[in-house]
Amino acid sequence: MGRYAAFLVKRINLLRARIAGKDLEALRKMPQPAYEPVNLVPTPELIPEVRQRFQDLYLYNLIWRDDISRLTAEMTEQQAWLKQILTVKRSSLNWLAGWFNATTDAAAITLQDFWGGSLAGTRDPVIPPAFTRKGEEEIQRFLGEMEDAMAEPKEIAGQRVKFEQWYRNRFMETWQGFLAAFPGGRERLRGQAEWQTVAVAMASDQGPYRALFQKMDSELVAFAGRKGIPPWLGLAHTYGKIGRAHV
Repeated sequence: MGRYAAFLVKRINLLRARIAGKDLEALRKMPQPAYEPVNLVPTPELIPEVRQRFQDLYLYNLIWRDDISRLTAEMTEQQAWLKQILTVKRSSLNWLAGWFNATTDAAAITLQDFWGGSLAGTRDPVIPPAFTRKGEEEIQRFLGEMEDAMAEPKEIAGQRVKFEQWYRNRFMETWQGFLAAFPGGRERLRGQAEWQTVAVAMASDQGPYRALFQKMDSELVAFAGRKGIPPWLGLAHTYGKIGRAHV
């Protein structure tokens, strides 16, 4: 569902821009739909080239078409499809998190980022990309694109409010779980050399725990200062302020 919705959102916004008289250069600067090859098995290095050609062909097609009434009809039709996808049975927008995880090139945050080590833990926790600073920014940006694409943006206003409440709670739960499991990162350490490396780092800003608080301060900045934040997040932000004051 996420891929279809994202495809329609970006196509509709391109159509709207073309109808408004935007030129090829302006269209190229806008978010582009993902053209995934179907039943195509090229060499991996050719895949980006194929996708780029699909994007270019569609943009050229938009520029060459000068019948605004037909472009408007196409946009209206696609807006109806998007409305059907987003509002059928009052579906939630919670799929946005999974969609972002599946389509982004951003990396997840893992215990290895802080502890290093050569052993893999049996239950290593992970912060998926959707629950990082970049994820929050990109999802908010896409929500704006989605509202721009709708014929009536208010039609998803209630869904957006519910999603943002769910997303905030899920964001916090994910980080709280990671924080609770964090001491288990020592299980990644093999032998005296790896333990000694971490022991030396403990006294610096590169130690696992200090690095974790710095990371939390950075990654959860969108929630700083909001009412009802959990105590551990308030502590991370306080630590971040102290650290920045001594830089």
